[in-house]
Amino acid sequence: MGYKKNIASNFVTQIITSALAFVVSIIVSRVLGPEGKGVAAYFLLFFTTIGQYGHFGITYATPYFSKKTEYDSEEVFHNNFSYTITMCSIISLIILLGRHFGLIFKEYDYFMIFLGIFTLTFTMIMEFLSTFYIANERIIEVNRINLTSNLIKLFIIFILWITSTLTVYTYLLVLAFPLIFNTVSMRRNLKGNFKYVLNSDLLKREFKFGMTIYLATLFIFMNYKIDQFFIKFMLGEAQLGVYTVAVSLAELLFLIPGSVAGAILGRLYNMSNDSPEERKRLTSGTIKVTFYVTFILMIAGIICTALIPYIYGESYSGAVLPTIVLFIGILFASIGKISSSYFQSSGEPKVHLYITFLVFMVNISMNWILIPIVGIVGAAIASSVSYTVYGISYVIIFIKREKFTFEGLFLLNKNESEIICSTVRKLLRR
Repeated sequence: MGYKKNIASNFVTQIITSALAFVVSIIVSRVLGPEGKGVAAYFLLFFTTIGQYGHFGITYATPYFSKKTEYDSEEVFHNNFSYTITMCSIISLIILLGRHFGLIFKEYDYFMIFLGIFTLTFTMIMEFLSTFYIANERIIEVNRINLTSNLIKLFIIFILWITSTLTVYTYLLVLAFPLIFNTVSMRRNLKGNFKYVLNSDLLKREFKFGMTIYLATLFIFMNYKIDQFFIKFMLGEAQLGVYTVAVSLAELLFLIPGSVAGAILGRLYNMSNDSPEERKRLTSGTIKVTFYVTFILMIAGIICTALIPYIYGESYSGAVLPTIVLFIGILFASIGKISSSYFQSSGEPKVHLYITFLVFMVNISMNWILIPIVGIVGAAIASSVSYTVYGISYVIIFIKREKFTFEGLFLLNKNESEIICSTVRKLLRR
Protein backbone atom coordinates (compact mmCIF):
# COMPACT_ATOMS: atom_id res chain seq x y z
CA MET A 1 0.00 0.00 0.00
CA GLY A 2 1.37 3.45 -0.90
CA TYR A 3 2.75 5.88 1.63
CA LYS A 4 0.34 8.66 0.64
CA LYS A 5 -2.67 6.33 0.77
CA ASN A 6 -1.70 5.21 4.27
CA ILE A 7 -1.38 8.82 5.43
CA ALA A 8 -4.72 9.70 3.83
CA SER A 9 -6.34 6.73 5.54
CA ASN A 10 -4.81 7.71 8.87
CA PHE A 11 -5.89 11.29 8.37
CA VAL A 12 -9.55 10.48 7.67
CA THR A 13 -9.65 7.91 10.48
CA GLN A 14 -8.07 10.34 12.94
CA ILE A 15 -10.65 13.01 12.08
CA ILE A 16 -13.56 10.65 12.61
CA THR A 17 -12.20 8.99 15.77
CA SER A 18 -11.26 12.39 17.22
CA ALA A 19 -14.80 13.62 16.61
CA LEU A 20 -16.20 10.48 18.24
CA ALA A 21 -13.82 10.83 21.21
CA PHE A 22 -14.86 14.46 21.58
CA VAL A 23 -18.53 13.50 21.84
CA VAL A 24 -17.76 10.69 24.32
CA SER A 25 -15.64 13.09 26.39
CA ILE A 26 -18.49 15.60 26.65
CA ILE A 27 -21.04 12.98 27.71
CA VAL A 28 -18.73 11.32 30.25
CA SER A 29 -17.50 14.63 31.70
CA ARG A 30 -21.02 15.92 32.27
CA VAL A 31 -22.38 12.66 33.71
CA LEU A 32 -19.46 11.61 35.93
CA GLY A 33 -18.33 15.12 36.94
CA PRO A 34 -14.70 16.04 37.68
CA GLU A 35 -14.41 13.55 40.57
CA GLY A 36 -15.76 10.53 38.68
CA LYS A 37 -13.81 11.43 35.58
CA GLY A 38 -10.65 11.67 37.65
CA VAL A 39 -11.21 8.21 39.15
CA ALA A 40 -11.72 6.67 35.69
CA ALA A 41 -8.75 8.55 34.25
CA TYR A 42 -6.37 7.32 36.96
CA PHE A 43 -7.56 3.71 36.62
CA LEU A 44 -7.05 3.77 32.85
CA LEU A 45 -3.73 5.58 33.15
CA PHE A 46 -2.35 2.91 35.46
CA PHE A 47 -3.51 -0.28 33.74
CA THR A 48 -3.08 0.86 30.15
CA THR A 49 0.47 1.96 31.00
CA ILE A 50 1.23 -1.57 32.22
CA GLY A 51 -0.41 -2.98 29.08
CA GLN A 52 1.61 -0.74 26.79
CA TYR A 53 4.96 -1.25 28.50
CA GLY A 54 4.81 -4.69 30.12
CA HIS A 55 6.58 -6.27 27.13
CA PHE A 56 9.96 -4.68 28.05
CA GLY A 57 10.91 -3.89 24.47
CA ILE A 58 10.01 -7.00 22.48
CA THR A 59 7.04 -5.35 20.75
CA TYR A 60 9.22 -2.47 19.54
CA ALA A 61 11.83 -4.87 18.18
CA THR A 62 9.24 -6.81 16.18
CA PRO A 63 9.14 -4.72 12.96
CA TYR A 64 12.93 -4.39 12.78
CA PHE A 65 13.60 -8.12 13.22
CA SER A 66 10.84 -9.14 10.82
CA LYS A 67 12.07 -6.73 8.12
CA LYS A 68 15.75 -5.93 8.60
CA THR A 69 17.32 -9.21 9.85
CA GLU A 70 17.84 -12.78 8.68
CA TYR A 71 14.89 -14.03 10.74
CA ASP A 72 11.75 -15.07 8.92
CA SER A 73 8.73 -12.85 9.57
CA GLU A 74 6.58 -15.82 10.60
CA GLU A 75 9.23 -17.02 13.05
CA VAL A 76 9.38 -13.57 14.66
CA PHE A 77 5.58 -13.46 14.90
CA HIS A 78 5.17 -16.82 16.67
CA ASN A 79 8.08 -16.18 19.04
CA ASN A 80 6.98 -12.67 20.03
CA PHE A 81 3.29 -13.53 20.32
CA SER A 82 4.22 -16.40 22.63
CA TYR A 83 6.33 -14.06 24.71
CA THR A 84 3.53 -11.48 24.89
CA ILE A 85 1.01 -14.05 26.14
CA THR A 86 3.52 -15.29 28.71
CA MET A 87 4.19 -11.79 30.03
CA CYS A 88 0.46 -11.03 30.28
CA SER A 89 0.02 -14.16 32.41
CA ILE A 90 2.97 -13.35 34.70
CA ILE A 91 1.94 -9.71 35.25
CA SER A 92 -1.68 -10.70 35.90
CA LEU A 93 -0.58 -13.25 38.50
CA ILE A 94 1.64 -10.67 40.24
CA ILE A 95 -1.26 -8.19 40.40
CA LEU A 96 -3.64 -10.79 41.85
CA LEU A 97 -1.12 -11.93 44.47
CA GLY A 98 -0.29 -8.33 45.36
CA ARG A 99 -3.98 -7.51 45.83
CA HIS A 100 -4.59 -10.72 47.82
CA PHE A 101 -1.86 -9.87 50.31
CA GLY A 102 -2.88 -6.22 50.48
CA LEU A 103 0.32 -4.90 48.93
CA ILE A 104 -1.20 -3.07 45.93
CA PHE A 105 -4.56 -1.76 44.68
CA LYS A 106 -6.16 -1.97 48.12
CA GLU A 107 -8.62 0.77 47.11
CA TYR A 108 -10.06 -1.42 44.30
CA ASP A 109 -12.46 -4.34 44.72
CA TYR A 110 -11.80 -7.58 42.80
CA PHE A 111 -14.18 -6.62 40.01
CA MET A 112 -12.00 -3.59 39.27
CA ILE A 113 -8.83 -5.69 39.58
CA PHE A 114 -10.06 -8.21 37.01
CA LEU A 115 -11.20 -5.38 34.75
CA GLY A 116 -7.73 -3.87 35.05
CA ILE A 117 -6.07 -7.20 34.21
CA PHE A 118 -8.40 -7.60 31.27
CA THR A 119 -7.53 -4.09 30.06
CA LEU A 120 -3.77 -4.50 30.30
CA THR A 121 -3.82 -7.98 28.67
CA PHE A 122 -5.73 -6.95 25.56
CA THR A 123 -3.81 -3.69 25.36
CA MET A 124 -0.49 -5.55 25.27
CA ILE A 125 -1.66 -8.07 22.66
CA MET A 126 -3.22 -5.37 20.49
CA GLU A 127 -0.04 -3.27 20.61
CA PHE A 128 1.99 -6.29 19.50
CA LEU A 129 -0.32 -7.23 16.62
CA SER A 130 -0.40 -3.67 15.31
CA THR A 131 3.39 -3.71 14.78
CA PHE A 132 3.00 -6.33 12.06
CA TYR A 133 0.46 -4.23 10.22
CA ILE A 134 2.75 -1.19 10.41
CA ALA A 135 5.82 -3.17 9.27
CA ASN A 136 3.88 -4.44 6.26
CA GLU A 137 2.22 -1.06 5.61
CA ARG A 138 -1.24 -2.58 6.12
CA ILE A 139 -2.36 0.54 7.94
CA ILE A 140 -5.70 0.94 6.16
CA GLU A 141 -6.86 -2.41 7.59
CA VAL A 142 -6.04 -1.29 11.14
CA ASN A 143 -7.86 1.99 10.58
CA ARG A 144 -11.03 0.21 9.46
CA ILE A 145 -10.96 -1.96 12.56
CA ASN A 146 -10.35 1.02 14.88
CA LEU A 147 -13.09 3.05 13.28
CA THR A 148 -15.64 0.26 13.60
CA SER A 149 -14.88 -0.35 17.27
CA ASN A 150 -15.04 3.38 18.08
CA LEU A 151 -18.44 3.74 16.41
CA ILE A 152 -19.78 0.82 18.43
CA LYS A 153 -18.27 2.30 21.61
CA LEU A 154 -20.01 5.63 21.03
CA PHE A 155 -23.32 3.86 20.43
CA ILE A 156 -23.05 1.94 23.72
CA ILE A 157 -22.05 5.10 25.64
CA PHE A 158 -25.06 6.91 24.18
CA ILE A 159 -27.42 4.07 25.24
CA LEU A 160 -26.01 4.10 28.78
CA TRP A 161 -26.41 7.87 28.90
CA ILE A 162 -30.04 8.01 27.85
CA THR A 163 -30.91 5.10 30.18
CA SER A 164 -29.12 6.79 33.12
CA THR A 165 -26.83 3.79 33.64
CA LEU A 166 -23.53 5.49 32.79
CA THR A 167 -21.29 5.20 35.84
CA VAL A 168 -17.56 4.85 36.40
CA TYR A 169 -17.97 1.05 36.32
CA THR A 170 -20.03 0.88 33.15
CA TYR A 171 -17.81 3.47 31.45
CA LEU A 172 -14.68 1.40 32.13
CA LEU A 173 -16.45 -1.73 30.91
CA VAL A 174 -17.38 -0.05 27.66
CA LEU A 175 -13.80 1.13 27.12
CA ALA A 176 -12.67 -2.50 27.28
CA PHE A 177 -14.80 -3.36 24.23
CA PRO A 178 -12.57 -1.75 21.54
CA LEU A 179 -9.56 -3.59 22.97
CA ILE A 180 -11.27 -6.96 22.50
CA PHE A 181 -12.72 -6.09 19.12
CA ASN A 182 -9.45 -4.73 17.73
CA THR A 183 -7.37 -7.62 19.08
CA VAL A 184 -9.65 -10.35 17.73
CA SER A 185 -10.07 -8.63 14.36
CA MET A 186 -6.34 -8.02 13.84
CA ARG A 187 -5.42 -11.56 14.81
CA ARG A 188 -8.05 -13.02 12.47
CA ASN A 189 -6.89 -10.91 9.54
CA LEU A 190 -3.28 -12.02 9.98
CA LYS A 191 -4.46 -15.61 9.44
CA GLY A 192 -2.29 -18.66 9.95
CA ASN A 193 -2.23 -21.01 12.93
CA PHE A 194 -0.46 -19.83 16.05
CA LYS A 195 2.43 -21.89 17.43
CA TYR A 196 3.64 -21.38 20.97
CA VAL A 197 7.42 -21.24 20.72
CA LEU A 198 10.11 -19.24 22.52
CA ASN A 199 13.48 -18.80 20.81
CA SER A 200 15.88 -17.68 23.52
CA ASP A 201 18.56 -16.50 21.08
CA LEU A 202 16.07 -14.37 19.15
CA LEU A 203 14.64 -12.94 22.37
CA LYS A 204 18.12 -11.97 23.60
CA ARG A 205 18.85 -10.10 20.37
CA GLU A 206 15.44 -8.43 20.44
CA PHE A 207 15.89 -7.35 24.05
CA LYS A 208 19.26 -5.82 23.21
CA PHE A 209 17.77 -3.85 20.33
CA GLY A 210 14.27 -3.22 21.67
CA MET A 211 15.21 -2.15 25.21
CA THR A 212 16.60 1.15 23.92
CA ILE A 213 13.41 1.92 21.99
CA TYR A 214 11.39 0.69 24.95
CA LEU A 215 13.03 3.07 27.41
CA ALA A 216 12.84 5.96 24.96
CA THR A 217 9.15 5.32 24.28
CA LEU A 218 8.44 4.88 27.98
CA PHE A 219 10.16 8.19 28.74
CA ILE A 220 8.15 10.06 26.12
CA PHE A 221 4.89 8.35 27.17
CA MET A 222 5.54 9.27 30.78
CA ASN A 223 6.43 12.75 29.60
CA TYR A 224 2.89 12.97 28.21
CA LYS A 225 1.32 11.42 31.34
CA ILE A 226 3.52 12.21 34.37
CA ASP A 227 1.67 15.48 34.99
CA GLN A 228 -1.51 13.48 35.62
CA PHE A 229 0.21 11.35 38.28
CA PHE A 230 1.51 14.52 39.98
CA ILE A 231 -1.95 16.11 39.93
CA LYS A 232 -3.60 12.97 41.32
CA PHE A 233 -1.33 12.86 44.37
CA MET A 234 -0.83 16.61 44.88
CA LEU A 235 -4.25 18.04 44.06
CA GLY A 236 -6.72 15.13 44.07
CA GLU A 237 -9.03 13.39 41.62
CA ALA A 238 -11.38 16.32 41.02
CA GLN A 239 -8.55 18.50 39.69
CA LEU A 240 -7.30 15.52 37.68
CA GLY A 241 -10.76 15.25 36.13
CA VAL A 242 -10.63 18.92 35.05
CA TYR A 243 -7.09 18.56 33.74
CA THR A 244 -7.91 15.46 31.67
CA VAL A 245 -10.38 17.59 29.70
CA ALA A 246 -7.51 19.95 28.82
CA VAL A 247 -5.32 16.98 27.90
CA SER A 248 -7.96 15.30 25.73
CA LEU A 249 -8.62 18.55 23.84
CA ALA A 250 -4.92 19.40 23.43
CA GLU A 251 -4.18 15.91 22.14
CA LEU A 252 -6.63 16.51 19.30
CA LEU A 253 -3.75 18.57 17.92
CA PHE A 254 -1.91 15.28 17.38
CA LEU A 255 -4.40 14.64 14.57
CA ILE A 256 -1.82 15.34 11.87
CA PRO A 257 1.38 13.89 13.43
CA GLY A 258 -0.66 10.91 14.61
CA SER A 259 -1.83 10.34 11.05
CA VAL A 260 1.71 10.48 9.72
CA ALA A 261 3.82 8.76 12.41
CA GLY A 262 2.79 5.15 11.73
CA ALA A 263 2.86 5.62 7.97
CA ILE A 264 6.35 7.13 7.86
CA LEU A 265 7.72 4.46 10.21
CA GLY A 266 6.40 1.70 7.94
CA ARG A 267 7.75 3.48 4.83
CA LEU A 268 11.20 3.96 6.35
CA TYR A 269 11.37 0.32 7.43
CA ASN A 270 10.76 -0.66 3.82
CA MET A 271 13.38 1.76 2.42
CA SER A 272 17.00 0.72 2.04
CA ASN A 273 19.57 2.29 4.36
CA ASP A 274 21.69 2.63 1.23
CA SER A 275 19.46 5.52 0.11
CA PRO A 276 20.25 8.13 2.80
CA GLU A 277 19.27 11.14 0.69
CA GLU A 278 15.87 9.67 -0.09
CA ARG A 279 15.30 8.93 3.60
CA LYS A 280 16.30 12.51 4.48
CA ARG A 281 14.04 13.96 1.82
CA LEU A 282 11.05 11.95 3.02
CA THR A 283 11.70 12.78 6.69
CA SER A 284 12.33 16.51 6.30
CA GLY A 285 9.38 17.00 3.94
CA THR A 286 7.05 15.14 6.30
CA ILE A 287 8.23 17.10 9.36
CA LYS A 288 7.77 20.39 7.55
CA VAL A 289 4.24 19.80 6.27
CA THR A 290 3.16 18.28 9.61
CA PHE A 291 4.50 21.28 11.57
CA TYR A 292 2.67 23.91 9.53
CA VAL A 293 -0.66 22.08 9.38
CA THR A 294 -0.45 21.52 13.15
CA PHE A 295 0.25 25.24 13.61
CA ILE A 296 -2.93 26.16 11.69
CA LEU A 297 -4.96 23.72 13.80
CA MET A 298 -3.37 25.15 16.97
CA ILE A 299 -4.59 28.67 16.14
CA ALA A 300 -8.11 27.38 15.49
CA GLY A 301 -8.02 25.36 18.73
CA ILE A 302 -6.91 28.30 20.86
CA ILE A 303 -9.79 30.40 19.52
CA CYS A 304 -12.27 27.66 20.42
CA THR A 305 -11.09 27.16 24.03
CA ALA A 306 -13.52 29.85 25.24
CA LEU A 307 -16.33 27.35 24.54
CA ILE A 308 -15.10 24.78 27.10
CA PRO A 309 -17.34 25.93 30.01
CA TYR A 310 -20.39 25.92 27.73
CA ILE A 311 -19.72 22.50 26.22
CA TYR A 312 -18.43 20.59 29.26
CA GLY A 313 -20.05 22.60 32.03
CA GLU A 314 -18.96 25.44 34.31
CA SER A 315 -17.13 23.01 36.62
CA TYR A 316 -14.55 22.52 33.83
CA SER A 317 -13.84 26.22 33.25
CA GLY A 318 -10.45 25.72 34.87
CA ALA A 319 -9.40 23.66 31.84
CA VAL A 320 -9.31 26.69 29.48
CA LEU A 321 -5.84 28.08 30.27
CA PRO A 322 -4.12 24.65 30.58
CA THR A 323 -5.53 23.70 27.17
CA ILE A 324 -4.04 26.81 25.54
CA VAL A 325 -0.65 26.18 27.16
CA LEU A 326 -0.64 22.52 26.08
CA PHE A 327 -1.58 23.48 22.51
CA ILE A 328 1.63 25.51 22.19
CA GLY A 329 3.82 22.67 23.43
CA ILE A 330 2.21 20.01 21.25
CA LEU A 331 3.06 22.08 18.17
CA PHE A 332 6.73 21.36 18.89
CA ALA A 333 6.08 17.82 20.10
CA SER A 334 4.75 17.09 16.60
CA ILE A 335 8.34 17.41 15.33
CA GLY A 336 9.57 14.76 17.77
CA LYS A 337 6.65 12.44 17.07
CA ILE A 338 7.69 12.25 13.41
CA SER A 339 11.47 12.46 13.85
CA SER A 340 11.90 9.40 16.07
CA SER A 341 10.95 7.12 13.16
CA TYR A 342 14.08 8.20 11.25
CA PHE A 343 16.48 6.81 13.86
CA GLN A 344 14.37 3.85 14.93
CA SER A 345 14.09 2.51 11.37
CA SER A 346 17.83 2.91 10.74
CA GLY A 347 18.85 0.93 13.82
CA GLU A 348 19.93 3.94 15.92
CA PRO A 349 17.30 4.08 18.67
CA LYS A 350 19.75 5.47 21.24
CA VAL A 351 19.34 8.95 19.76
CA HIS A 352 15.64 8.82 20.66
CA LEU A 353 16.52 7.44 24.09
CA TYR A 354 18.87 10.30 24.99
CA ILE A 355 16.39 12.94 23.87
CA THR A 356 13.40 11.44 25.66
CA PHE A 357 15.37 10.98 28.89
CA LEU A 358 16.34 14.66 28.84
CA VAL A 359 12.75 15.70 28.13
CA PHE A 360 11.39 13.44 30.89
CA MET A 361 13.78 14.93 33.47
CA VAL A 362 12.78 18.45 32.46
CA ASN A 363 9.09 17.57 32.85
CA ILE A 364 9.46 15.93 36.26
CA SER A 365 11.50 18.80 37.66
CA MET A 366 9.10 21.48 36.46
CA ASN A 367 5.98 19.60 37.60
CA TRP A 368 7.47 19.21 41.07
CA ILE A 369 8.14 22.93 41.28
CA LEU A 370 5.13 24.44 39.48
CA ILE A 371 2.11 22.35 40.52
CA PRO A 372 2.23 23.43 44.21
CA ILE A 373 2.48 27.07 43.04
CA VAL A 374 -0.07 27.38 40.20
CA GLY A 375 -1.91 24.03 40.20
CA ILE A 376 -2.95 22.43 36.94
CA VAL A 377 -1.71 25.43 34.96
CA GLY A 378 1.75 24.62 36.33
CA ALA A 379 1.41 21.06 35.06
CA ALA A 380 0.49 22.37 31.62
CA ILE A 381 3.48 24.75 31.60
CA ALA A 382 5.85 21.93 32.61
CA SER A 383 4.53 19.66 29.88
CA SER A 384 4.58 22.38 27.24
CA VAL A 385 8.20 23.30 27.98
CA SER A 386 9.26 19.65 27.81
CA TYR A 387 7.39 19.20 24.50
CA THR A 388 9.26 22.20 23.11
CA VAL A 389 12.61 20.76 24.23
CA TYR A 390 11.59 17.46 22.59
CA GLY A 391 11.04 19.01 19.17
CA ILE A 392 13.96 21.44 19.22
CA SER A 393 16.40 18.69 20.30
CA TYR A 394 15.60 16.74 17.14
CA VAL A 395 16.02 19.82 14.97
CA ILE A 396 19.50 20.42 16.43
CA ILE A 397 20.57 16.81 15.90
CA PHE A 398 19.20 16.72 12.36
CA ILE A 399 21.14 19.85 11.43
CA LYS A 400 24.37 19.24 13.36
CA ARG A 401 24.77 15.49 12.97
CA GLU A 402 22.63 14.33 10.06
CA LYS A 403 23.44 17.36 7.90
CA PHE A 404 19.83 18.36 7.29
CA THR A 405 19.38 22.02 6.41
CA PHE A 406 17.17 24.49 8.26
CA GLU A 407 15.56 25.36 4.93
CA GLY A 408 14.82 21.69 4.28
CA LEU A 409 13.13 21.32 7.65
CA PHE A 410 11.11 24.55 7.74
CA LEU A 411 10.97 26.46 4.44
CA LEU A 412 8.13 25.39 2.16
CA ASN A 413 8.42 24.86 -1.56
CA LYS A 414 5.47 25.24 -3.92
CA ASN A 415 4.46 21.57 -3.81
CA GLU A 416 4.52 21.48 0.01
CA SER A 417 2.45 24.66 0.22
CA GLU A 418 -0.15 23.07 -2.03
CA ILE A 419 -0.22 19.96 0.17
CA ILE A 420 -0.84 22.10 3.27
CA CYS A 421 -3.63 24.09 1.58
CA SER A 422 -5.23 20.87 0.38
CA THR A 423 -5.06 19.33 3.86
CA VAL A 424 -6.59 22.38 5.51
CA ARG A 425 -9.39 22.49 2.92
CA LYS A 426 -10.18 18.83 3.66
CA LEU A 427 -10.27 19.58 7.38
CA LEU A 428 -12.64 22.50 6.91
CA ARG A 429 -14.94 20.47 4.65
CA ARG A 430 -15.10 17.72 7.25
